Parts: sequence; structure tokens; C-alpha cells
Amino acid sequence: MTALHETAYPRLKSQPTPEDLVTVYTPNQEELELVRSQTRQPTARLGFMVLLKTFQRLGYFVPIAEVPEAILNHLMTCLELKSQAAPLENYDTSGTRQRHLKSIRDFLGITSVSDTTLEFLKSALREAATTKDEIPDIINVGLESMAKARYELPAFGTFVREAKAARAQVNRELFEAVYHDLSESAKTRIQEVLTPTTKTSQSKSLWDLIKQEPRKPTVSNVKEFVDHLRWLRTFDDCLPKDLMLPAPKLKRFVIEARALNVANMNELAEHKRYALAALFIRAQTGKASDDIADIFIRIVQNLINHANEALKQHQLSQTQQVDALIAALRDVIQAYQIPGTEIERLDAIAQAFQGEPDELKKRCDEQLAYANNNYLPFMLSLYRSKRALLFDCVAHMDLQSTTQDQSTLDALALIMGHRRSRKPTLDAVNAKGEPLDLSWIPDKWLKLVTGKTTRNRNNTEVHRKYFELCLLTTLAQELKSGDVVIMGSDKYGDFRDQLVSWEEYHEQIAEYGELAGIITDPKALIAELKRWLRKSSNETDKKFPGNDQVRIEKGELVIQRVKRKPIPAALERINRALDDRLSETSILDVLIDMEKWLGLSKGFKPLSGHETKLTDHQRRFIVTLFCFGCNLGPTQTSRSIEGINRRQIAWLNLRHSTEEKIDEAITKVINAYNRFSLPKIWGTGKTASADGTKWDLYEQNLLSEHHLRYLGTGGLGYYHLSDTYIALFSHFIPCGVYEAVYILDGLLKNQSDIQPDTIHGDTQSQSEAVFGLAYLLGIKLMPRIRGIKHLKLYRISKEDHFKHIDTLFKDTIKWELIESCLPDMLRIALSVKAGRINASTILRRLGTYSRKNKLYLALRELGRVVRTVFLLQYIAEAEIREMIQAATCKSEEFNDFLQWVMFGNDGLIAENVRHEQQKIIKYNHLVANMIILYNVVTMTKALGELAEEGYPIDPEVLAGTSPFRRGNINRFGTYSMNMDREVPNIEFNIPIPIPDKDTGLIIN
Repeated sequence: MTALHETAYPRLKSQPTPEDLVTVYTPNQEELELVRSQTRQPTARLGFMVLLKTFQRLGYFVPIAEVPEAILNHLMTCLELKSQAAPLENYDTSGTRQRHLKSIRDFLGITSVSDTTLEFLKSALREAATTKDEIPDIINVGLESMAKARYELPAFGTFVREAKAARAQVNRELFEAVYHDLSESAKTRIQEVLTPTTKTSQSKSLWDLIKQEPRKPTVSNVKEFVDHLRWLRTFDDCLPKDLMLPAPKLKRFVIEARALNVANMNELAEHKRYALAALFIRAQTGKASDDIADIFIRIVQNLINHANEALKQHQLSQTQQVDALIAALRDVIQAYQIPGTEIERLDAIAQAFQGEPDELKKRCDEQLAYANNNYLPFMLSLYRSKRALLFDCVAHMDLQSTTQDQSTLDALALIMGHRRSRKPTLDAVNAKGEPLDLSWIPDKWLKLVTGKTTRNRNNTEVHRKYFELCLLTTLAQELKSGDVVIMGSDKYGDFRDQLVSWEEYHEQIAEYGELAGIITDPKALIAELKRWLRKSSNETDKKFPGNDQVRIEKGELVIQRVKRKPIPAALERINRALDDRLSETSILDVLIDMEKWLGLSKGFKPLSGHETKLTDHQRRFIVTLFCFGCNLGPTQTSRSIEGINRRQIAWLNLRHSTEEKIDEAITKVINAYNRFSLPKIWGTGKTASADGTKWDLYEQNLLSEHHLRYLGTGGLGYYHLSDTYIALFSHFIPCGVYEAVYILDGLLKNQSDIQPDTIHGDTQSQSEAVFGLAYLLGIKLMPRIRGIKHLKLYRISKEDHFKHIDTLFKDTIKWELIESCLPDMLRIALSVKAGRINASTILRRLGTYSRKNKLYLALRELGRVVRTVFLLQYIAEAEIREMIQAATCKSEEFNDFLQWVMFGNDGLIAENVRHEQQKIIKYNHLVANMIILYNVVTMTKALGELAEEGYPIDPEVLAGTSPFRRGNINRFGTYSMNMDREVPNIEFNIPIPIPDKDTGLIIN
């Protein structure tokens, strides 16, 4: 049953605040006159006013008995009633109340509940159900519609009943529409897919094969997955092309279908069964297309990485040859310098060649081929074994250029047409015999591809394999940057299709600028950016001589490391006192307490949308959290906890849980945490830090990747941690991706009461494009800086010079580029804020270098302004460096705490399915947050007891404590679940008496 508190259905506070009484329940002069005109007796007067003011707050009438006494007393004061002339209990059943209801409706212009209003409600709920799937969301839309139409709200149960009926009707109509769009051949194919296997047939059903995930991109695995995609595409001709389903509905149907096995699918009604199967096949085909592009880019990147490694090994092995060539050069120079005639000098030079000038020239050519760290020649030998795979991947991409420049796609058509060719060279001409545009070939590839060092359009002969290699690496780059897109793809599609329209942009941009705190007029913004950059540059230049932690050596900036402050003895004393007070408990008991306090299990209903039929739903939910959040796995958990088997544990995770539901539970925990006063001593909640930690994975999946930075194979959990020590959001991403593209997502997707506007990150957050987009979103990016001497600072113009820091500025800002592209950049920011597209999607495209995309160049240029200002502040202010260091240290502590919570299986995530891996990361995040909240609850009680006993509580010392406490939590042993154990109520308002250090007065 949907709970009242899950919706926006209005209800009275049991204890209204004095501010509420004044602002909500105080009648104005018109209302007082209305009461006087309609009533004579004090009881009737009070009853009338109670009905009027509570209806204005709620939108429906409540019995007087349900109105809190504080409201009654306040209204009595407003009406100047000293005492009631008659008991109000009789008022609810009197005819007077009915007359008052009509008068109030007439006064407010409200239509009472009737068949007409109920039909209006049903219509509004049906419309809401077309785009929303959760009952609370549908109810909230209905509430808004009823309020706008000035209709009295029916009972909450009516909303729940009608919302369920509306959703069921809409879903049934959508299933029937998809079913009727299916051809007979499609229905036949789907029935084959849903036919259960027998002992004599294959081990897996076709339905299970559709769910197949790509494994580690080896030659055999990629060939197998290409065949899998080819098989999925055989459904294209029989499935409907334009499904026209709202995105939320489509997503929910696909999630439901994924969770069902063949037997479950065959239990469904015919329309739903065929529709879910068709939608899931279509979704899996699109997902597999994205996977093929990922595999293609991964293979190309591995070629580059291995070629770089081969170059390094070559350079190490060629030390003797380099020495020999230097010695030969010295001999030639000495021969040239001997006194005598030209003939004598030439004879001496000939002797220096030792009779082998051709061999010496060959060795010089070999050495020059790898000059300037040129790894490209090493790619050729590696390419031979990967060529067929890369061509297979490209053959399954429906590519389209996002610009007028078609040169790379024209070249791609050429090499695909000559795929079977074995000739060493290729004539780069189109079908008409015209030379192809080869301007896309980077300078570093030019000589290898064309054999020439200069560009000549008439020179069409190219080295075939180098040409293919150059083109395929360029294609991978353009897929990442969005210069080339895959039609029908989510990840590699055209992001411009997801942006707000220009009509919406012009309607909303003024309001957006005010909310984000940015100037939206191009010329005014440029003027403000110049003023900001000039002011920051001058202030830093002025402070530089007195800054003893910063200096310039040989034109490069050197900043001393922030010294770690010693731990004060008072902090150690208070931590020991807390350790003594906090009683030991098990993780399982912590989860039980948190569930009893917060009721998180209510959000984990069946994916079908129906109410759960599990009689032990709460218990199963806690076991599921323990199983996946601590990484024990269903088998080990069933061994550790009596009375439950592995299938029961896996059932709730598979059939009731999604990433979105886990995120909602995390938000509830954060909101409860934010109600305590102790976290506000640790931070303001206005800043957060983002950092990642590697989780080990089996290698047989696409997400798992070996990365030198993390010294192992796995995936990356990326977390956004509030400065109050609670984690706000989590992602699971490959180790090899650029973490900075996800740094803004966590803040934008965070739905909790803690809303930071400043984000700290590690060194990877220094991307210029990230700085640019963050500025347009009204987010202040302040990452930790390493290698600052390698970063560029940009001046306003060439005429700007500075006395002390002038050597740090390397270039100037292209202001005209920012000005011309500002509307396009703001349109992107507006789309991100509106939830049309993720910031990470934009940054994956516009954060990757593009020679074609002017928008990327403009966003990078804006980011250069913002980052230069930040770097100047970072140089000038030691406090900023200390703050960033402290924030990133908190993230590192949290990462360590997460590892401690995920103690099962030595931290190895055994799942090979990506969406299940992502859920495990979020389960772990949820359990960690629950333990952190539990620690705050117990620490708050302990600190209150210590203060009552006269123990000195210093806020500065208390700020050094942390909720990442472990000594009181027992992770191991035999676990018993006592769901009947009495759990004390959670108390949010326990005061922690903190004396002011100057006056000695209690300030909290």
C-alpha cells in the first residue's frame, strides 16, 4: 500500500511551529469578517475558522478531532475567545458544520467532491500515468491538477485506488498497442524465443541468450558478440520501428522484462508477454550496438597503449645503437675538420663510414622513425591480428557525421570496399575517380600514410594498412567527441536530439540565468569574465612576493605541500570517551535498527508495480542489503543466516530492486542524517568532494579493465561525499575512463536535502571543458592540483603583463569564440539542468578534442578563463589549498570505509552482468551510509551523556571526530536476526551542549 508520506498529499503537522501558526493559520481581516457574518456562537465561530484555515492548508476538510491543539489555541486567540462555550466534539456531527462547509466552498471558489470532480481526477491520473510509473508520482500530478482546477481533494485512499487503476489501464493500452503493431512473423519469432528449453535442446533458452553481455574483448569473445549482434538484428525486420513510448515507461518495461525468466514470461497475459519481449529485444539490440562501439574504441586504445609500451622498450634496447651513431657522427665531424684539401677531407669522411654508408643511413632512418616518441610504426604489427575485428565492429555501426565534413566517412567507405585487398597501396579516390579529401589525416601520420611530408591533394596513393590504422584511430576519436554518431544509439547517438528546443531556450533562459547566477547576454558576460580574470590576476600578482609557500623556479611554479596538522590530545581523549560509551553491535543489528527507524523496505516493491505478496518482506530486504552491500553473495549469506536460502535472497534483488530504488533509499538515509546537529559541526553541506576507488572484478566482462594507475583489473566506484561525511551519489565506471566527466553528475542527480554548490576532486578534475560546463551550471569546481607547473594560465590579451607572475601566463583567451557560441553552450546547460541529458554525456563528447566541433573549442575556451581564475586563487590563498586537501582526505577516508564495509569475498565483485555490478556498488553505498547514520545516532547520545556529566565539549575538537567509526561494529561471526527485538525510537533533537570559547555560554 502506498504510504501517505510518500506523496505530496497534504496533511497537518502534529506539532506546528510558531512560524507556521503565524504564516499559515492566522486569519486576515476578510476572513474574520466572513466568520462574524456566518456565525454567532463562539463554538460555531471557532469551528468555522478551523475548517477554513485547515482547508486552505490541506485542500480538504478534516474532523475537528484531528486538528492539533496548538492550532485550536492559536485560532481561539485570533478570535479573542477565552474559552469554548460548548464542546467542539459535537460540532463535527452537527448540521451547522454542513452549512459552514458550503459557505467556505463558496468563499474560496472550491468545487466539492462529486462524480464530475472524480472524472476529472481520473483523467488527470491517466494522463500522468502515460509518462510516470510510480504510484506516488502519479498521485502528485493528480494533486497538482486538482489544486489548479480549484477542486476539493477526495480521500487519500481514492487517489491511491484511482492511480493504480490509471496505471493499469495505461500499461494495458501500451501493451496492446505494441502487440497489435507486431507482425505475425514477429509473434512467431517471439514465441520461439519464449519456448522453454528441454533436456535434449541447448542449455540456455533463446530468452536467456538475448540477455547476453559482452565479455572481455578478446578475439574469440568479440567474434562471438558480433555474431550475437548479427542475430539480434535479424529481429529488426519484424519488430515495430517507431514504438512511440514515453522514456520512463520504456525504461521500466525493459527493467521488468530483464528480471523475468522464460517461465515467468509465459505466466503473463498474452499482450503483456509479447510486448515486453519485443521491447526488451529492441532495447538489447540498441545496447549491443553501444557495446560494439565500446569494444571498437577499447581495441583501438589498446593498440595505442601497447604501441607506446613497445616504443619505450625499443628506446631502452637501442641505447648501444644510439651510442654507435653518435660515435659515427663524431668521426665524420673529425674527418671534416682535418687540415688539407677537399679531396683529402672526403677521403677521411669515407674512412669514417667504414665502407658502409648505406647501412649507417639505414640505422639513422630507423632511429628517426621513432623520434619525438613516435609510437605509430609499432601499431602496424599489433594491428594485423585485430584488423578483422575492427572491420567487423565498424560494419555493425550505422554512422553519420554531425557536421558538413564527410571526409572520414568517405574514407571509411573506401577501406570497407577494399577490405579483402592485399595490395600494399591504395588509390584514395571515390567512385567517380575524384581524389578523396585527406585533410583529416593528422600531421604525425602524414608521412607514414602518404610517404610525403607535405600535403598534396593530387597525391592519392596511400600505404593501405597505415591508412586504415590512421582512419580507425581517427574514427574512434570522432565517436568519442561526437563528430561522428551511431544512428539509434543511446551512448553514441547525436546528443543534440536530447537538447531543449530553441523555443524552450528563449522562454527559460532569463529565469535560468537568475537561478544559476550567471550572465546570459554574450557581450555582458565577456565584460564580466574579463573583469574577473583581470582582478584575480592583479590580486595574485600583488600578493606573490609575500607568499612564502609559493615560488617560481626557471619559469615554473613550485608550491610547498600542505603540512598535516598534529592530532590534538583533546581529540584523542574525546575519541576514547566515545569508544567507551558506544556499545558493540553487529552490522545486521545496525541494518535492522535503521529499517525500523526509516522503513526503507517500503520503497522496494515488485517491478511490476503491484503490492508485494511476501509475508516477510522487511526481513528479506534486510538480508538482501547485508548480502549485496557487504558482498557476501547469496550462497554465503544463506549459510550465515538461518531460515533463508540463496534463491529467496536473490529473488528480492532481482524482482524488487533497481538502481533508482536504491538511490531513493540512500536519499532517505541522507535526509535523516541531515536532521542531526552533529554533522553540521563537521561541515556546512555546501561543498562535496568526488573521488574513486577500484573494485576488483572478474575479467570476463566489458566493464572490467586493467589500469596502471590502479595496479589491477576491475571497475571504479566513483562517489560524491558531502563535507558532512555522508555520501550523496555513486557511479560504477571502467577504470580507463576520464573520471572528470562524471564529477558533475553526482551533484545534479542528488535529490537529498543536502545540496552542495562547490565540488572538490582529484587531479583528474582539471579538464578545461569540465570547468566551463560547471560554470554554466552554477557549480564551483575546486579540484586538488598536482603538477601545477605543467598547467597553462591565460591572460586577457597580449598587452596584459604582471610584475611577478608574468612568466606563468602562456597564451591569451579567444573571447570572440566564447561570445559567438554562448547561446549554444547555455542551451546545453539548460538541457542538463532540465534532466534532458546527463552532464557526463556532454563531457564525454565536448570534453574530447575535436578539430571539427566549434562548440567544443568554445566550451574549452570558457573553461580556460574559469580554471585560470581558480589557479590564481589556488596560488594566492593557502586556506583554499588546505580546504581542498581536507575535503579530498575525507573522500579517501570514505573510500577506505567502503572497503571495510564490503568485507565479503575479499572485495571481489563476482557478478559479470553490468547492471548487477552497478547495483552492488549502490548497495554498498547504502549500507555504508546506514552505518554512518547509526554512528551519528549513537555518538549524539553519548556526547549528550558526556556533557551532562560535566565532560568538556569543545566544538573545534568535536569537528575532528568522524562517523567512520568501526570499533563498535562487529562484522564477523554467526548472525542471528531478531525482528521482534524492541528498537528505541530515533531522536533527532538531542542537544549537544557546546560552550562558546569566549563567553562560556552554551551555544547549542
